[in-house]
Amino acid sequence: MTENKLFLTEREVPVGAAVAVYLEGKNEPEELEPGKPMVFRVLFSGVPMRKKFHPVELINLSVLSEDHPDKDFLLGLGFKIGTVLSLKATAMHGFNPNVRFSPLQTFTSRNAPPNTGFAVFVDNKRMEYKNSERFVDLKSDKNGRLISINGYEYDSYLKEFNLAPEAVLVPTSDIGRYEKSVIKEKVPA
Repeated sequence: MTENKLFLTEREVPVGAAVAVYLEGKNEPEELEPGKPMVFRVLFSGVPMRKKFHPVELINLSVLSEDHPDKDFLLGLGFKIGTVLSLKATAMHGFNPNVRFSPLQTFTSRNAPPNTGFAVFVDNKRMEYKNSERFVDLKSDKNGRLISINGYEYDSYLKEFNLAPEAVLVPTSDIGRYEKSVIKEKVPA
């Protein structure tokens, strides 16, 4: 992991990234509790489908008891007294334009963990493929090689992709959870 702090607008955050929220004028992320930042995972969801920020830590846990306000309704659904209930907070979008988001983890091409998907940033801007308006999407294989996975970029698709040393990689999958890989050849930087 690197200490390269990226501060992104809502629009710039790549889908799949886990980010902390920085309100306008603040240098520290918003916290649920002291020392525990408010974290969102950015995913496509909703109708119509759009990029939304899903809270990772905002989970309400309660136990169905005799004095639960929805006891009769929940018992009618088949729940039993003593059942642990959870309710995940609603996904969000349309933040104030001055709110910034910072990825929880960033890497370089030298320390990228294997089997992980990445969005690439250079000079705080999302990197695009050469002669294209599409963003570079990479995956690291089990040997740490970075492979292009954007199927629309046929010149680069499933080929090893070389990056400048200053490139910042933002994970767009869980670390180590992106398994399959095929390498065709290297793509020049």
